[in-house]
Amino acid sequence: MGDRTQNDLYADPLLTALSIGFTQDTFIGKRVIPDVPVLKEEGKYNVFGREFLKRNNTRRADKSEANRVSWSLTEATYTCEAEALGDLVSDRERKNADPASDPEEATVHTLTQGLMLEKEFQAKEALFTAANYGANTVSPGTKWDNSAGDPLEEIETRRRQVMGSSGARVNKLVLGRDVFAALKFAPQVLDAMSDMAHKVLTEEVLAQLTGIPEVIVGEAVYDTAPEGATESISPIWGSHAALIVVPERPGLRVPSVAYRFVSEDLAVYRARAGMNRSDYLEVQEIYTTKFTSVHCGFLFTDVLT
Repeated sequence: MGDRTQNDLYADPLLTALSIGFTQDTFIGKRVIPDVPVLKEEGKYNVFGREFLKRNNTRRADKSEANRVSWSLTEATYTCEAEALGDLVSDRERKNADPASDPEEATVHTLTQGLMLEKEFQAKEALFTAANYGANTVSPGTKWDNSAGDPLEEIETRRRQVMGSSGARVNKLVLGRDVFAALKFAPQVLDAMSDMAHKVLTEEVLAQLTGIPEVIVGEAVYDTAPEGATESISPIWGSHAALIVVPERPGLRVPSVAYRFVSEDLAVYRARAGMNRSDYLEVQEIYTTKFTSVHCGFLFTDVLT
């Protein structure tokens, strides 16, 4: 690309701060899968089982040693990947830009949005893939948009199942946008709301009805059409719902349904592309997303007709 070389790239702290500051309200990936910083791009992580639920003999006789126990956590490997997008901002673009616009800022925004979209997809694939959950998944026989369906009872049954299986409280319910829209008209949900001051279902009201601290609705959409074809916009999160356990203080030895292992935080790099009379801007983050505990979640697939 012109006379730019890889060695010319350097981190731009101002544009990096700008990139990190960009938010997209419809993206929920960072809210449902916590980041865990790691020192190396490759390493091992714990696959959380139920060893910590085992009852041990803790009583110690006077002047004796404490009973020794051994923990045998299962380990798996992770490999972080560089997720990056780049573009040129030409000298002519800067010269002809309206005083109220900034071509570099607009470019960083577009590149950052592209990386956030990929991160959202990885979160969806981790949480809404039935194979990740083992036996902890079901497709309701009576769909939740059917008047005979009872989504609140099914959610409560599976919430207690996760608690009984993992010893951890489900603290997040993740829904696709169409699922949440259907619940607004479900007879059982409307009946449960009959004595409440609020008559319109919101995330907060659904949290009260289910006893789950946080309800998170995935509303992000994307263009499914190949390059050059007519746009075709579809929701990312589909017609699924997941009950998940996400720790307040994430860490390599703290059970969670999934983690994002990050070896390099989001950063903006730049270099002069002299032959192109342009500056090259690149946004990069190095990470990988891993499902880490089959016991810390339950997945409802295809809950709508």
